[in-house]
Amino acid sequence: MLMLFETKLNLKRNQRVRAPLAVVVTKSDAFDMEQKIGEPAARQYMLDHPQAKIRKVEDAMDKVVEEFLIDYGAGNFVRNLRSHFSRVRFFLCCAIGIGNNSETASSFEGLRILDPMLWMLRQV
Repeated sequence: MLMLFETKLNLKRNQRVRAPLAVVVTKSDAFDMEQKIGEPAARQYMLDHPQAKIRKVEDAMDKVVEEFLIDYGAGNFVRNLRSHFSRVRFFLCCAIGIGNNSETASSFEGLRILDPMLWMLRQV
């Protein structure tokens, strides 16, 4: 992916991209992901790391999702993104919502699906 950016954006090897990059982990409804790296985990992170002075759940979730990716073998990927992009933010979302067992499509309500787009818009 980084090589594609270097080619398509004509980047030099050590040049940083000024555009923001949102990394979105989807399917938070599967494998108990919401509990592991969603809002409950973000709130716990805030309690466990008072020295970080994180006041917003969204900021804590950014840290929790990033640490999750690192813990599960994507550390090089995260470090490469951080070295190539000046602004990187990590998100967790679910298109169908958590615990939605309804059979009608109209009752599906996503969870945090607008967060990455809204963050990107605020960056530009």
